[in-house]
Amino acid sequence: MTDDQDADPFERAMSALEAAVTTLEAAQDANIAVQMKKEQEAVEELADTLAGCYADGMNAPEGRFAKGIAEASRLNKTEAKSLITRKIQEAEADDGQPLNRWVAENLAEVRVIRTTDHVQDTRYVWDFGSTTVETASGEGRRGHFGWPNFRDLVYESGGPYLDDPEPDLRDGSEWRSWIVTQEQAHGVEKVSTGPRTNAVEYLKKRVRNADGYGNLRDAADMQGVYVEVNNDPPEDTEPVDTDAPEQKCPEWRVDLLMLPNEWAKDAAEEFDVSTRALQNELDARGFTLDETTSVSSQEWVGGRYETFWTLNGDFAPPAAYQPEASTEERENEPAEPGSESDDDADYGVIDEGSD
Repeated sequence: MTDDQDADPFERAMSALEAAVTTLEAAQDANIAVQMKKEQEAVEELADTLAGCYADGMNAPEGRFAKGIAEASRLNKTEAKSLITRKIQEAEADDGQPLNRWVAENLAEVRVIRTTDHVQDTRYVWDFGSTTVETASGEGRRGHFGWPNFRDLVYESGGPYLDDPEPDLRDGSEWRSWIVTQEQAHGVEKVSTGPRTNAVEYLKKRVRNADGYGNLRDAADMQGVYVEVNNDPPEDTEPVDTDAPEQKCPEWRVDLLMLPNEWAKDAAEEFDVSTRALQNELDARGFTLDETTSVSSQEWVGGRYETFWTLNGDFAPPAAYQPEASTEERENEPAEPGSESDDDADYGVIDEGSD
C-alpha cells in the first residue's frame, strides 16, 4: 500500500482537488477545445480518487470539491457537482455488484406500512442493515418497481452505486416480478392511523360534543348540528320523551346530520388533508347520502347562504337534541332571493292616487 493510500481519505481527496485545480489553471490560456479536454480529464481523475475516498469512509460533501473545480474552470458549481457525481457513480459501478445480487445478499426486512385510511398510499421501508430506503405506492411515485429508480434511491440513502441488474432482470416486467418476491419474502406488515382516519374521528368527536337542533337556523346560530330524527325506537329500546325541550339523542334516533362547513375545514387542516380527501374518506366509510354526489350544499338561513356538510345518521349522534331552541321572532326573516316568498313580499302599500 502506498503512502497516498495510507493517508486520511479527506487528505487524499484535497490533494486530488489541488492537482485538478493546478491542471485547470494551466489550461486557462489554451483554446476552448484544449480547455474542455483538460476539464474532462481533471474531473475524471478527481472523481476516481473521490470514489475511493468515499469507499474508505469520507463524508465530505461533493459540493466542496465542485466549488474548487468551478473556480478554476469554465464550469459553474452546479455543472461541476453534476459531473463529479456522475463520474463517481461510474467509477463505483465499474467494480460494483449487480443490483439484484446486492439486494438479495443485504436485504434484512421490508416494513410494509399501511394505514387505516380507506384511500391510501402504502409505504415500504427497505432495511439493508447499514442503508435504509423508503418507497411509496401510487401512480407516478418514484419507487422500487423500476430498477434504475431503486438503484438511485439506494445510492442517495448512503449505499453503494451498484451495477445494472443481471441481464435476465433488466426488463421492466422481469424486475417487477423479482422485487415483489423479495418484498413478500422479507415483508413485515405494520398498520398506522392515517391522516384521513384522524380527520374523520376529529369530526365525529366534534359532533358528539355538540348539541343537535331540529331547526336549521338554530343549528347555524348556536354553532351546532342540524338533525333529522326518528322517533320510533327499535324493539326493546327505551323511548325518548319527545315533548321535552332538550332530549336524548341515541344513535338509533339520528337519520340525517348537517354540519357547518367550517368544522370539515378545521378537521382537514388539523391533519393536513384536503377537504376532497376527507369527503372521499367519508364516502368510502358509507357516511354520505347515496342520492348525492357531494356532501356540501348551500342553504338559505337567516337572510344569508350558509354551507353545510350532509351526512347520514350512521356518522355520530350529537350530545343532545332540541327541536326548537330559539325564542326569536322570525316572521319577518328575509326570504331567499328568487323564491315565491320573495316574489310575494310586502314592500308597503302605495295609494292609487299618489304620483
